Amino acid sequence: FVVTLASVAGVNAATLTLGPRSVQEVVVKSVFTDQGGWSLLSGVCFARLDSPRTSLAQGPVVVEAHLSAQLGAPMSGSCVGSAFDSKVVVSGKLVGAGTTLTLTDIRSDRVDDEATRSAVELLQSVAPTSLPPFDLLAAIRAQKPKVDDLPIDVDKLHIDEVTTTDTAVTVRFDFSLRGP
Repeated sequence: FVVTLASVAGVNAATLTLGPRSVQEVVVKSVFTDQGGWSLLSGVCFARLDSPRTSLAQGPVVVEAHLSAQLGAPMSGSCVGSAFDSKVVVSGKLVGAGTTLTLTDIRSDRVDDEATRSAVELLQSVAPTSLPPFDLLAAIRAQKPKVDDLPIDVDKLHIDEVTTTDTAVTVRFDFSLRGP
């Protein structure tokens, strides 16, 4: 990713540009945290997405993943119902608030297996409409930024705007730094 910094009239402004590979890493590290998967429903009856691949479109971030699910009613320690196994494509809008980025307004765009479509519609009624947030401030702090080999601390960060194109996600934010 690329960070551009500028200070104009006492306002610190920065632009962070995330290419497709960085967006993939952000989504995997913030959402697919359960051994490479994301549990939409846990227990003997379950639904899980894994093997995510992200792509960018003019506006949404697109996530293609593998859905495995056993949906029905829990009885005697097992799930009485139907098993599903299919590739699905979901998308959402990447928005910023405070120090975090979140994929919101998630919707199902495609399900490869027609029998799974009704299960996905059911899951959409119980699954969250946004993904867990990614804390940009924590990620920048974890990089332990330096200027001329002197460590600097990012004291504050506030995301102003997030835009998504076919090739990158651009995050504009204000920040404040502190040195030793």
